[in-house]
Amino acid sequence: MGMFDGIDDLGKVFQGLVEGREEPSQAPQGPTGKLGKAIKGVAGSEILDAGQILIGGMRLTTGWGDPARGEQFGQGSCRFNAAGDTVKSAFPTDDWQGAGADSYGAANRGQAGRTSALAVLDRGVQTVIAREANQVAYHRDKLDDASIDLGDLSYVTWSIALIPGVGRAMKAAVELAAVQSALSLCSFELYHLSQEAGENAEQLQDLAGEYSAFAQTKAAPPDFDDVPPPPADDPTGSVPTDQRRPSPPAADGGRVP
Repeated sequence: MGMFDGIDDLGKVFQGLVEGREEPSQAPQGPTGKLGKAIKGVAGSEILDAGQILIGGMRLTTGWGDPARGEQFGQGSCRFNAAGDTVKSAFPTDDWQGAGADSYGAANRGQAGRTSALAVLDRGVQTVIAREANQVAYHRDKLDDASIDLGDLSYVTWSIALIPGVGRAMKAAVELAAVQSALSLCSFELYHLSQEAGENAEQLQDLAGEYSAFAQTKAAPPDFDDVPPPPADDPTGSVPTDQRRPSPPAADGGRVP
């Protein structure tokens, strides 16, 4: 009995899965609905078939379907930018001057700064998520290529087995070397993917800290105590201080009639 005997039934199940003939019982359905439709099955090789099974298991650790790319955060960033533009368009014009206009303008500047900061944070989150989605897709393709290469190799090694005497031993040696090389390559790809995922997680954690710090920072309200009340002839405070009419001189003990 060969060391790969006994996995034939398992190989058929997994081969059906990667070729899209069977669905995993608990796998969520992505846009494509099935896993690895392009994977080519092996021809008459338990060794290469087992190699494809192992690579398929490695690929399953990267999830199902298309990874999320953070579109919601991109939309949020655009909306915050639009809100900031609206706030900036509401700054007081030359038609409105004075203490009230100054206070209103200061509040508007603070609000515009906060919306711009949130837009930058949302865009940063989308950038990290989209980068990780591209990394997952890239490494998945590398694993798929390795599995496809094993399938292609099986159409070559079957003829080696026809060599009298040593054919089957040579076939097994070639296939074992190919599987070992493919698994080493796939392990390398998953290692780098894990490193990249760790770096992305650190960046998202930093951004989450910035969100938290932003939420805990309250804008200081305008200090209206430092703003002198407007005179009776300018109740709205619309006339600049240097353009207001001087008060009439006091008479009769400092009382103004």
